[in-house]
Amino acid sequence: MDFKTFLEHFDTIAQAPNGIAKLRSLILDLAVRGKLVSQNPEDEPAQEIIVRNKTLIIEANSGKKRDVLPLQKTETLIPQGWIRCRLADVALVEMGNSPPGDTYNEDGEGVPLINGPVEFSPGAFGLTVKTKYTTAPSRMCKQNDLLVCVRGATTGRTNIAAFDACIGRGVALVRGWEAQNYLNYLLWHLGEQLLQQGKGTTFPSISYSDLAGLEVLLPPSSEQKRIVEKVDELMALCDRYQQSQEAQDKLRQKLRESAIAALMNAETDEELQKSWSIVRDNWRSLSQKPEDVGDLRRSVLQLAVRGKLTMQRPTSVVTEDDDNSSDSKRKISKRWKHLQLSDITEHIQTGPFGTMLHQRDYVTGGIPVVNPENMKDGIIIPKNDKTLSKTKYQELSNYKLQEGDLVVARRGELGRCAVITKAEEGWLCGTGSMFLRLKEGVSPEFIALLLRSPYGRNHLGEASVGSTMSNLNQKALKSLECILPPLLEQEKIVELVESFFNLCDRLEESLRQTQQRVEALAASAINHLTV
Repeated sequence: MDFKTFLEHFDTIAQAPNGIAKLRSLILDLAVRGKLVSQNPEDEPAQEIIVRNKTLIIEANSGKKRDVLPLQKTETLIPQGWIRCRLADVALVEMGNSPPGDTYNEDGEGVPLINGPVEFSPGAFGLTVKTKYTTAPSRMCKQNDLLVCVRGATTGRTNIAAFDACIGRGVALVRGWEAQNYLNYLLWHLGEQLLQQGKGTTFPSISYSDLAGLEVLLPPSSEQKRIVEKVDELMALCDRYQQSQEAQDKLRQKLRESAIAALMNAETDEELQKSWSIVRDNWRSLSQKPEDVGDLRRSVLQLAVRGKLTMQRPTSVVTEDDDNSSDSKRKISKRWKHLQLSDITEHIQTGPFGTMLHQRDYVTGGIPVVNPENMKDGIIIPKNDKTLSKTKYQELSNYKLQEGDLVVARRGELGRCAVITKAEEGWLCGTGSMFLRLKEGVSPEFIALLLRSPYGRNHLGEASVGSTMSNLNQKALKSLECILPPLLEQEKIVELVESFFNLCDRLEESLRQTQQRVEALAASAINHLTV
């Protein structure tokens, strides 16, 4: 593969989700397999590197236990002049050794101490920083050594020593006998493999034998230099692509926020339609990922429940807004009423306590129970894994649901709710839920929009209790304030929101399909390059 071929696919891969990361991984993969630059028959074979440094290898491994498996036979073709060897054959590998804790200080006394990722800077080749010192250094690294995390979740992460320092047991050093830069790229490429090789599921770690015994392909010295030059060039190109993408993303986000702000601040029906048209016609250029459409959904919900989705008549009056937004005063129709949820609720019931239900009460093919996981976007998603026996169901008659009831999750995602339809009438409210039976003239679908809106979620979050998990109680729910239009307008708003959300669905699906096409093209390009 030549450089021109690689560049022909570069942009395709870069545009895919996580494309830059995939490119960096691909560059390293091609580099360490001898596919990034061409081989030169006149290069000194890599075997000579080991021969030349035989004395250093013996000295470095003297007295160390190397209970690693012998090199495995493989059918993989090795590029001309390359050899298969262990990491310890081409580099000094030293594990850190933490000095006594009472020798630590932060006053600069003694030598810098590198214990692990706390002293690491971002990036595979970030430079270490000074945070602690020790007066009793036990094992030292030198400036420009490659340091590798060997304990915990960051196992395999690398950094470059910016200064001579004592290394603790959380890190190891790798110092090449000759070409350090090539080894740096090689260990970066093997970082994920090191993490997987780490022993222990809750606290991974790698030993000297794990690290020193890593099997690597070693190219001739001259080819190592050519590889490093090419990798440097391509990584710099990745950097430029990444900077450009980040700048585009920031601009796209600002434009999206501006378009949504115009939508939120529209005062008349004409302004609303104009702002919506701008959003609708330009959302593809304002969004890159399907998740971006979530901003639009939240804005539509906020408009709906704050009286700005339908045209307001000249009889409107100025009212104080409750959500402390920049739109602190707005006009709403005199026909809209400022109420609390308790004013429009006929009945509210918290689901049965957990002590009232036991595993033996659940049967196959019984009466369904509505729990938070059954609620999504205001509707019920049936799940057949939890249904009650008829005997237990009769005991819990107070928790039976009727058509038009609004079921609300008490735990987890605040604002999650669903409206009971004819199909779910007679089901039972679960222990993690509560339900509201609204007064005549109130649309449960409209109140569901209120609960799901940013305004509703913020109120519920502030009013709920619990330190580790939010728990919603009746008092918090009843205190939710709303501005309620007449029933016909409630129904119109629900219809408009459904229409807007249908458009959001199409936008999401279009972005998802585009994303899938780009991913498929990137995968095809990667396969073409790696064969």
